[in-house]
Amino acid sequence: KYKNAYYQTAEKEIAQNAEKLGQMRKEVMQESIKFQKADRVSEMSHK
Repeated sequence: KYKNAYYQTAEKEIAQNAEKLGQMRKEVMQESIKFQKADRVSEMSHK
């Protein structure tokens, strides 16, 4: 019984961590896209 309960909570935590990592990755991707756009704009204005 104890083992099952432990594994269930561990699985829940792993799932939550995976979701958090996914969110962070999305945010990082959005940030890098923003930077790329800003770079393009600054390049255009320099020309």
